[in-house]
Amino acid sequence: MRELVHAKSSTLKQLFTRSHYEVPSFQRMFSWRKENVDDFWNDISEAMRDRKCHFFGAIVLQTNKKGVNIIYDGQQRLTVSISLLTLIRCIASETGEQREDISQKSKFVDLSKRVEKYLFNKSKEPYLKLSEYNRRFFNESVLGHYREAERQGYKSNDNLYKFAFLNLEQKVAEEVSKQTTPELQLDYLNDLFEFMLNKLYFAVIHADKHFSSGVLFETLNFRGAQLSTSDLFKSILFAKADEQRCKNSVEQLWKDLVEIINGENINLSEFLKHFWTAKHGRLVEGSLYKILKRDLENSPNVKVSDYLKEIKSSLLTYTKILNPSFPNNRFLEESINAINKIGAKESYPLLLSIISLSLEIEINNGKRLSGDEQAEIRKQIKILLRQIENLDFRFLICKKTDSREVSKIYATASKEIQQSPMDSLKKLALDLKRNAPDDRIFEQEFANYVSPSTKISLYILHKIETSIRGNREPLSRNPREITLEHIMPKKLDSSWKKAEKYHKNYLNRIGNLTLLSAKLNRTNASFGRKRNKYYANSEVDITKTLIGYSKWGKNQIIDRQRDLGQKAVNVWDV
Repeated sequence: MRELVHAKSSTLKQLFTRSHYEVPSFQRMFSWRKENVDDFWNDISEAMRDRKCHFFGAIVLQTNKKGVNIIYDGQQRLTVSISLLTLIRCIASETGEQREDISQKSKFVDLSKRVEKYLFNKSKEPYLKLSEYNRRFFNESVLGHYREAERQGYKSNDNLYKFAFLNLEQKVAEEVSKQTTPELQLDYLNDLFEFMLNKLYFAVIHADKHFSSGVLFETLNFRGAQLSTSDLFKSILFAKADEQRCKNSVEQLWKDLVEIINGENINLSEFLKHFWTAKHGRLVEGSLYKILKRDLENSPNVKVSDYLKEIKSSLLTYTKILNPSFPNNRFLEESINAINKIGAKESYPLLLSIISLSLEIEINNGKRLSGDEQAEIRKQIKILLRQIENLDFRFLICKKTDSREVSKIYATASKEIQQSPMDSLKKLALDLKRNAPDDRIFEQEFANYVSPSTKISLYILHKIETSIRGNREPLSRNPREITLEHIMPKKLDSSWKKAEKYHKNYLNRIGNLTLLSAKLNRTNASFGRKRNKYYANSEVDITKTLIGYSKWGKNQIIDRQRDLGQKAVNVWDV
């Protein structure tokens, strides 16, 4: 019977004697943070001081046809270990160059050369090859000119590795500087080198070459949920790319995805959830990774490269949700901006389908749709976007109301819109109306709402003010000109002494908030002074009404919020 895996313990010296290692493309980039490096260094320092060995955990390898050990688990441990060896080499060389004594200098140079034997083969090729995400920094600054690491500019992929390396370099340099003579410095670097080679142990697990790479990666990482959905999904994509012999194109497409993700600061796992929902409707039971994997496995004729192209196209559309920019469709841009301010993401799969449909009409002139159909769809999209915004806001206010049914409706409609846009848009509008929190509940909840952020507060007040102004000129084209005003201020002076008892609980109630131009919003004065000097001269309607109050306190905040709640019912009508 074939043995699929076998394990043994190995030192770093045993690992890096004429053996090559490679981090595969589907592995994540270097992800250790300062605390991980600190723990690593403290463990090594303590073991050296106590003259003990240190077990550094497990690494899982599979040897490919070229005899290279592919790292399936433990890339962080091996990378940081080799990085420390390079620092010993570089610091020994640099310290030796500063010595005038030829004998001392040669000893430092000799140590540097001995370390190098475990970094490069005779052809000067590194024994460790990182994935493309960290390869440039590793080759140029870690294996190359380490003093350039701090000055050199690298892609965001390398930032964590760069900071970890510089942190490690600082620790080694500090220990070397503590040694009072060149002889003691050399002894310390020699001791550190010998410890790394002979006292640092790994549990090395070798997987047989017949063990499927995809299954191996999934088994190692999925069982303990150590990796994200996107990491695991990437592994199955690359495994399938090997089967279909399209690895190069898949690697390039994945690089494109990573570039978009990093540039827009997108959570890939969250996007994949929204992508799948927009394509298939509701998520069925099971983890997202297993669902995505099953989707690929149930489509044997679909090329992985084509699948990734579809994901890339959807990701580019997704960026338009996160950072709306539609020069030819101002309403679409404003609506999505408003939905983002509310912070509800349940509608993102639906927005993916709506934006795709809008772009199809605008860019391709909706070739599958007649002119009348296009006009009707534009009209229905406008109605629907306003409805989504208002519904999301009602659920934000009515936290006790269950929004799961609406999430299901969003998910189902996301798929149906792509198949039958006209019918599904009209049906969706009716479904959303039926599931909205009713006016009475919404008004009651609004009357007690405490705003969690300035962004939400400004959104609410701007919407109510815009509704009151009607067709008149908007407040300002520049949002920074209109600021959030706390009527009862954040910091209380002597004129607000009576408010100390309820200040904390009522400060961020909507009834205590209003809009004021930046040039007027500069004081924590008494209510009477602010009312006569600032509120009376404000161009904001909801602020001008404050001149009708003779004083300001808890009861006035409650009354004003109830009044705003009555207006809110019509402003966020579903």
